Amino acid sequence: MLSKVFILSLFSGLAASQRPSNISICDWYAEKLFGANSAANQQLVMTHITNTAIIGNYTTPNVGISVRGIAPITNYNGTDVNLLNYFDAALDSTNDGVTPHGVAKLFLDDGGATPLAMSLASIGNTSSAQFNLVTHVWQYFGVLLNCSLQGTDGFPSYKGRQSMYEVHKFMDSTEFEQGWFVYELAQAAKSIGFSDEDTTIWYNTMTGLFSYRCAPPVAIGNQPPQLQSICVAPSCPLAENADCSLYGEAVPPTVANATLAGNYTKGTNMTRSTGTPTASPTPSMFPGVGSVNVARIWEVVAGLALAFAI
Repeated sequence: MLSKVFILSLFSGLAASQRPSNISICDWYAEKLFGANSAANQQLVMTHITNTAIIGNYTTPNVGISVRGIAPITNYNGTDVNLLNYFDAALDSTNDGVTPHGVAKLFLDDGGATPLAMSLASIGNTSSAQFNLVTHVWQYFGVLLNCSLQGTDGFPSYKGRQSMYEVHKFMDSTEFEQGWFVYELAQAAKSIGFSDEDTTIWYNTMTGLFSYRCAPPVAIGNQPPQLQSICVAPSCPLAENADCSLYGEAVPPTVANATLAGNYTKGTNMTRSTGTPTASPTPSMFPGVGSVNVARIWEVVAGLALAFAI
């Protein structure tokens, strides 16, 4: 019985030229970037990726790759994207696990960007929404990148929800929002020293698992299969073997704070549907790395479920 598998080694066609195939991305960069493959350094790799993706470049090491971060409003592929509204209580977009619709929640309640720029989750309140959110992201990425020492002193196991669909379902994420988020995560990894090959693996993993609508359940880590689609708006590309009956109807979140929400227009002139896709999966590109083979992504997603069943 395998309690853990090297998730990303399933991308055999993208094996990194310098990283041995039997060493996970997490373990490799913990030693390469910080001198030793310890639990604390594995968490530090996840910290640098996460915090850089949120606020932009702040770290050493940094190889000169520019990362803007997801916090500022941006234009991605011709569409304005404002991810901050999901974290500043502007929208009723949070699934609190109790209310049958989204609620507004302030996640930046313990220091905002200041502690993130110090490679921390918050300024110290371990009961804050910010601390819980950021540390959960570190921990979840540790699972995705197969940190071998996660769960020991220095890097706690993931303690959040297992279904990323359940976490994000009231956000009604579009392909532009999800695409920008994944792009910045890949840029963040590359900026701290990931090879092109490993950056592509990271990008493909996030895209394949979370960026397609109505995806069938997938097992991640030691958990049973769960719904993982984050991109759920009708314009999101439809997953292979999609089963939209497993998912609720995607509904744009309402405005909770008009001042913070600004020119929020999600849902305007959009046709809501849980069936026929409004966009089809097509090969995409992570700039500076190479093309993404969508068919290969779904081979990997299927492989994930099989590997974790062993």
